[in-house]
Amino acid sequence: MFERLAQQATAELRGDGFSSEHIRIARALDMRYAGQGYEVTVPCPAAPPNGDGLEDLRAAFDARHQSMFGHMAPEQPVEIVSYRVRGTGLVPDVEMPRFERTGATLADARREVRRATFDGEERDCPVYRRERLDVGACIAGPAVLEQLDCTTVIVPARPRAWTSGRI
Repeated sequence: MFERLAQQATAELRGDGFSSEHIRIARALDMRYAGQGYEVTVPCPAAPPNGDGLEDLRAAFDARHQSMFGHMAPEQPVEIVSYRVRGTGLVPDVEMPRFERTGATLADARREVRRATFDGEERDCPVYRRERLDVGACIAGPAVLEQLDCTTVIVPARPRAWTSGRI
């Protein structure tokens, strides 16, 4: 069963362009004490378990059951309900581009000033072209950042409410 599922996962990943050295297959069994209504997933080695391997698998199931539910029953028979195979295609690390400051100012990126309403109050609101903002630019609201596919509104900071010292 494992081999058939592993071959299917490998074929699908190869179809997605992953080479053999970039494919990882993990196997697991859903196990339960005979008659139970819930299962515990236990990782399984690549080679089919037999002899000592079956004893190790059983011990792993009992330990996981103990960890999850606070008890185990090593004298009870165990059922295997499902075979699980997970195929993973490993992708290379992505190198994110690094940008340097250009020295552009907020004035260089400013497009216009518009009237905007925040919490029922009209205010002058600068509008900036996002692509002209320098790396690390800090903008206090209210402000609008525009680009071809997105508009971001930066709301004004709310003043802190001060109360009297009386309770």
